[in-house]
Amino acid sequence: RRASIKKINLHKNIIFFLLLIPIFTIFISINSLLDTSSTICIFKNIFDINCIGCGISKSIISVINGNFKEALNLNYTVIIVFPLLIVIWFKKVYFIFIK
Repeated sequence: RRASIKKINLHKNIIFFLLLIPIFTIFISINSLLDTSSTICIFKNIFDINCIGCGISKSIISVINGNFKEALNLNYTVIIVFPLLIVIWFKKVYFIFIK
């Protein structure tokens, strides 16, 4: 019984680290892709005005890189969105390991 619990814990640790690898890979590789000034936002392309979601990806990456001032300049909603993303991610990881 004790060996099976250790085996389950090992599998949970492996899953946890496998969840982290894509997240860090995406944020490292996407940083250079987001330096372009073009956008796919329909609202921005039609009306030439930023919508509430414009710049949120760049803003989140700026927070991860520690550039809080730049993140707020890109999109001020990062104050709400980034903590929510962290909470959602931790809840998902928690339910993978506990349930």
